[in-house]
Amino acid sequence: MNVPTPPEIVHDPELAILAVLDAVLDATANSLVAAHLELCDPEPDPHPTSRPTALAAAILRQARRLRANLARYRTAIDEQRRAADDRSSDANSF
Repeated sequence: MNVPTPPEIVHDPELAILAVLDAVLDATANSLVAAHLELCDPEPDPHPTSRPTALAAAILRQARRLRANLARYRTAIDEQRRAADDRSSDANSF
């Protein structure tokens, strides 16, 4: 998710904190992978022997899903704003 511009924040203030959340999720993923390098394996063990590694893998899966939902939310907000802008410009053209 990109950092929202000031005009975007005026229209949709939630985008600011959602961008922060996205950055935190990215940092979390990088930190967990650094702490559990076995998570980088292209064919990771489906049953890690370490409980912390298993939990890190679960957190990473949840973080990926949340980041995907954040991106979809941002897309929906952008589409809604464009539609409102189009309606506004159509109304002003008369």
